[in-house]
Amino acid sequence: MQRSARTLSSVLHRSCALGAQRSSIVGWKCLAPTRQTDGNFKPMLSVQQLRFYTDKPSAPKFEKEGRAAFTIHNVEEFKRLIESDKIYLFDVREPCEVAKGRPPAKRYLNLPVGRIVLDLRLSPEEFKEKYGVEKPDKDDSDVVIMCWVGIRSTFALQGFHQFGYAKARHFVGGWDEWNKNYPDYHTKK
Repeated sequence: MQRSARTLSSVLHRSCALGAQRSSIVGWKCLAPTRQTDGNFKPMLSVQQLRFYTDKPSAPKFEKEGRAAFTIHNVEEFKRLIESDKIYLFDVREPCEVAKGRPPAKRYLNLPVGRIVLDLRLSPEEFKEKYGVEKPDKDDSDVVIMCWVGIRSTFALQGFHQFGYAKARHFVGGWDEWNKNYPDYHTKK
């Protein structure tokens, strides 16, 4: 009996009883009922095996996950890039969050994540008229995206990549990590 290919999310919903969380190291981590030594079941975080069903004669080939190439992993590297003016920082937090402070990047724009799809479609002239700053070129390698803790910037990064900004990166730690490490080194709006 041949089975049709299933999407990763449908496999996850079937394989994880209480939810799933993506891990870049191991694969998918799932909260799943696990039998304890006393015989009771208790939800615990454990790695679950995923099975992919396909109608092809060979197993699917997985390519190397490439998110690491688009990520600034530590706050020291992020600070160095800001101080050397080597980034065009797009802050995708809401304006009320930015009012609490922001990293002191010279080239900076607060572009809330909900505006990315609309505003990246603007021509360079319309973008400059709306925001008062130059729209970056699609081949610029200095575009860096940040948010509060790295979740919205991950989605924003996907949006930037879809609009042709293939070299755009994001700072995983976001404002939260920046403010913890450099509480007095920021700009208030």
